[in-house]
Amino acid sequence: MKKRIKRLVHIAILFMAAFPFISSCIVSLGDFPGYQVGRSLAEYHKSVSLRPGGTLSLESGNGNVEIIGWERDELEMYVERNVTRSPSWLTRWQPWWRVVPKIDFDKFEDFIKIRVQPARRGENLPAYDFYLNVPHHIHLKNIVSRTGDIVVADLYGEIVIELTEGNVKVENFSGSLLVSLGEGSVEADLVDLRSEDEVRISTENGDIVLCLESTVRASVEANAPSGKVVNAFFPEKIPSSEKVAFELGEGGTYISLYSASGDIHIKEFK
Repeated sequence: MKKRIKRLVHIAILFMAAFPFISSCIVSLGDFPGYQVGRSLAEYHKSVSLRPGGTLSLESGNGNVEIIGWERDELEMYVERNVTRSPSWLTRWQPWWRVVPKIDFDKFEDFIKIRVQPARRGENLPAYDFYLNVPHHIHLKNIVSRTGDIVVADLYGEIVIELTEGNVKVENFSGSLLVSLGEGSVEADLVDLRSEDEVRISTENGDIVLCLESTVRASVEANAPSGKVVNAFFPEKIPSSEKVAFELGEGGTYISLYSASGDIHIKEFK
């Protein structure tokens, strides 16, 4: 009986010693300025005013990015930890100070810059998924990410995307578009293009699918050295090949498409 009591005492002592480490993961976001309570510690939410025609710069590091246009004159951002894209399994089990997103959010008039920071200097960037609602008219400057998918929809203005690995999807967009992708595919549905707009899309390994309106005016150059260019816009006039160049009307948008290892599909909206 004495041995049993002694064993229980030892267990209790071990539990009390471990309790500070266990409890360090159970902290309310409400205790930290700038963070709003979400479903878990790995969430971040922020809303600020942003007039139409403003500029947004985002360096997300790793994780998915979704930017959707809406009617309000404000930016709403929701960030959630992406465990599946974290640099290693060790980052999934961390105390609260290494789980809560560390995000630099700077705003000067109608310019907003957002950047993910590592929990500690020299560490790999953690993976977070970004969900943003912004005014329909906006300039997306330097949307930069290492890994993850990027989706942009219902906007007009300007978009610049740099992505190392992942897929890019642009829906219902009007304006200038620049996409530079390492590994992955690009889908873009462009509407109401003007002569002052410019579209440049390139990927080192992946397909490009570009959808244009039947009334578009554009000068198109498409090059797929290791694949083919499938031109469904005017298939009877321009056959599929590795490289094509053609005009759609006069004085339109300049469009350049390049896939080092993949196919290019140019389609017309149905």
